[in-house]
Amino acid sequence: GREDGYGGQHALEGSSNVDTHPLLLAPRGSLALSIPAQAAEHLAFQPAQSIVVMDEKVGAMSVPYSKEQLALDSGIGLIDKRRLMRLMTMDEPEDTTMRALEWLGKPPNSLPPSLIALILFGVMWAADWREAGQVTVGDLSIRLRVFAESIAAVGCPLLYPVHGAAELAQALSRTAAVHGAVQVLRQREFSGTVVA
Repeated sequence: GREDGYGGQHALEGSSNVDTHPLLLAPRGSLALSIPAQAAEHLAFQPAQSIVVMDEKVGAMSVPYSKEQLALDSGIGLIDKRRLMRLMTMDEPEDTTMRALEWLGKPPNSLPPSLIALILFGVMWAADWREAGQVTVGDLSIRLRVFAESIAAVGCPLLYPVHGAAELAQALSRTAAVHGAVQVLRQREFSGTVVA
């Protein structure tokens, strides 16, 4: 493993690295789809093997990636499995501005707090309950569609760069340099005249 902790990675005993700030991308998400083909040549992605949601209210739960995983999950009851499947295939809701936290707990959804946490943290990637409370039904609908499309495309909802989050910036930088771009480092904004 690398010893210097480059890109947020830290070496463990043996040959493993732990990325303390992983960059997770949905294969059908806007960021992954915006990576130019030339930059993708310099990137290696790995599918996330599993997503585990940990919360002090509900404990630890694994996020199922497929109908098969959902069917085999003994921690989710049959009625809740049906509700989750209906949610994954839902049409665009009428009121997209309603808070998802409230909407998921009301009929016809009526999901228990553990499954609401699974969706808001495992699919919506909310950082905490305060942030989860701000998610709208419209946001949830979009993310569920991207989640399902990503699973259909590559078999998992999330990918991560094999060599850490810095690999994405390095690939874009390398591609830009090959095509003659000039990079200005540590500048938030640039104004002036560009002569090509």
